[in-house]
Amino acid sequence: MFIGAGQQNKVLESMAMGVPCVTTELVNNAIGAEPDRQILLAATAEEFASRIVDVLDSATAYRGISDAAWDFVDAHYSWSAVGDRLSAIVEST
Repeated sequence: MFIGAGQQNKVLESMAMGVPCVTTELVNNAIGAEPDRQILLAATAEEFASRIVDVLDSATAYRGISDAAWDFVDAHYSWSAVGDRLSAIVEST
């Protein structure tokens, strides 16, 4: 899928489950993950296929991206992270 609507939550859920994700720049713009460390980006079908094969062929790459993605989601999108941001907004008003 090459649209941004609704994809962010699906990607974040996958990242939180330890699945290395390949997505478009459009989707990642809304998420804010670090390309090639926490998420993989592709723009064409060929790039998607290549990135998927690369990560599946390397247990080290798979684990590295998986762990970094989970850490990213936990730091930015967990209940506690979002609650802290909400509390800061409420306290500042």
